[in-house]
Amino acid sequence: VRRKKSGTRAQPAEESLPQAVESITDRIVSTAKEIYASNPPVEAKIAFSNRIMLDKKLGDQIAKLIADKIRSGLQNSQLIEWRSRSDEREEAVLCDSVVFIQARGVPELRLAR
Repeated sequence: VRRKKSGTRAQPAEESLPQAVESITDRIVSTAKEIYASNPPVEAKIAFSNRIMLDKKLGDQIAKLIADKIRSGLQNSQLIEWRSRSDEREEAVLCDSVVFIQARGVPELRLAR
């Protein structure tokens, strides 16, 4: 830990990790929204794993997988609930980074989240 010039103690490096995780997950959600934008509106809840990797390329891949999962799940239903399972190896990146995705179709764009 280094001291700031003002004499107050700087935050330890470990404390900046939650902000980095929040930043990458916010970016993943924003990118997933952009990818999904031309589809019917949805309200979605996504819980990220504490094992998520802080990697931009991986974040883009995760965003695409989230958008694809919502798009494909809502083709036959108004509600999807996907949970990470270790036996889904074809989606290992998604399973390692996301705990669950819940989405439901909404009638208007203003209700989408």
